[in-house]
Amino acid sequence: LSTVGQVRAWVEGQAAGPESNRGNDPPSDRVDGNRSNAPRIPPPRWARRWPVAAIRGALQRGVFMPLFRHFISMEVAGLENLAGVAPPVIFAANHSSHLDTIALSAALPRQWQGRLAPAASQQHFFPSGAAPGLARRVGMRVLYYLCCGLFNAYPLSQELGQMRDSLRYAGELVDAGFCPLVYPEGRLTPDGTLQPFQAGIGLIQQQLEVPVVPVYLEGVFEIMSMHDSWPRRGGVRVDFGPPIVALEGETYPRLAERVEETFRHMAADVRD
Repeated sequence: LSTVGQVRAWVEGQAAGPESNRGNDPPSDRVDGNRSNAPRIPPPRWARRWPVAAIRGALQRGVFMPLFRHFISMEVAGLENLAGVAPPVIFAANHSSHLDTIALSAALPRQWQGRLAPAASQQHFFPSGAAPGLARRVGMRVLYYLCCGLFNAYPLSQELGQMRDSLRYAGELVDAGFCPLVYPEGRLTPDGTLQPFQAGIGLIQQQLEVPVVPVYLEGVFEIMSMHDSWPRRGGVRVDFGPPIVALEGETYPRLAERVEETFRHMAADVRD
């Protein structure tokens, strides 16, 4: 959900009951009065099967992580905040680079690495607007399946009618002990600063009923921002904050605001 209005429309539809919303589902496939033409992408359950998971773990431990640590120096703080927490949790991180997921994964203790399931924007790989050229469509499909296979990623749709499918699969992941990784800003930062958080992070936490672990990434933007086509050497700091749980009676927008406030405090602490 990319706006507070879309979240509100969904929740109001749920509160109206099954007659107006067909069994408490989000309102069909309409967003702001326009019918969505985004393709429905089946969840990548195949990525959790043991042959794929075994190959993924071997490649991550034997190739990706050693390469990343060879070229990028890492500083990790706040791991003690995971000491008293049992999976599953929702990891929430600021989004400054396409390297964010591997940087976060490299900072996690080994017992957590295999549980990570990053959410990837479905619209990035399967745009619903004007169709790109054939070569780009094929390239984006290949990249999508590589992300699913190599990182256990799953599509997170910003189309209101398909959001329930994304949440349903996230629920499957949580039930299986996996930890969804979401980027509450909803897009890469263009200048390295925190962008406003979307209210959907509060709704996701309330629906999945597991803690949100904030993870602030510093230095990844300087290594490879959205404006770069190739990474450079540098240093990265990964800071894990205390888990955040919804308070009794707390609304999802207020919970999202509290998550954003935590990130802004973490950013100020790191830069001080």
